[in-house]
Amino acid sequence: MLDVRMCPQPATGGAPCWNVLRLELPLTPPAITITSPGSTTVDQPVLQLQGYADADLYSISYDLNNAAGLETNQDVLVLNRERPRGPRKLV
Repeated sequence: MLDVRMCPQPATGGAPCWNVLRLELPLTPPAITITSPGSTTVDQPVLQLQGYADADLYSISYDLNNAAGLETNQDVLVLNRERPRGPRKLV
C-alpha cells in the first residue's frame, strides 16, 4: 500500500490542503478460472473459452505452441465483460 500526499500551493494565498491518493501494487498475478468452452463445435478454428478472474484485467494475451510453430504475446478478444459491484480500488 502506498499513500501519495500532495499539497498544492493555492493561487489565492489561502491555506494549502492535503490530498491523499492511495495506491495498491499487487505482487501476485490475478487468478484466472476457465469455467467452460463457449461451445463444443465451431465453424472456424477458434478457441472459445468462458471464465473469470479475481481482479479486473488490463489486458489478456496468450502463447500458442503447436506443429505450425510458436506464437507469443497474442492479444485475446474479449466479447463480454461484467464489472463487480461495490467500491473499486485503484490497482
